[in-house]
Amino acid sequence: MFRTLTAYVLIGLSLLVCIPAVVFWFNPYTDAQIEASIVDTWEPEALITSVLLGLLAFLVLLSVLLWLFSFRSSARWPASAAVAASLGSACLVFAIHAAFSIHVTELTGVTFGPVFGLLHGS
Repeated sequence: MFRTLTAYVLIGLSLLVCIPAVVFWFNPYTDAQIEASIVDTWEPEALITSVLLGLLAFLVLLSVLLWLFSFRSSARWPASAAVAASLGSACLVFAIHAAFSIHVTELTGVTFGPVFGLLHGS
C-alpha cells in the first residue's frame, strides 16, 4: 500500500514540476522582447529549465528505485507509471526549451552551446 501511494505521489510531483514549462509554452516572450535582450529572456528560461530538469532527474531516480523494490504486480504498475510520468515530464520540459532556443536562434542568430545551451550557459 505504501509503495502504491508513493508511486501516485511521484506521478503527481512529476506533473507539477513540468507546469512552469507548459505555462511558458502558452505564454512565451514576444519576438521584440527576445530581440531586445537575450539576457532577460533566454537566460532565465534556461535557468528554470535546468532546475526543473534537475528536479525531474531526482524524481526519475526515486521512481526507478521504487520500481526496483516493488515486488508485487499491484505495486509495480503504479511504479512503472511513475517512471513513465517523470521521464515524460523531463522530455516535455526539454522539448519546450529546445523549441524556444531554436526560435531565439532564428530571431537573433545567436547559437547556444551543447544541449541547447544547458551545459555551458549561453
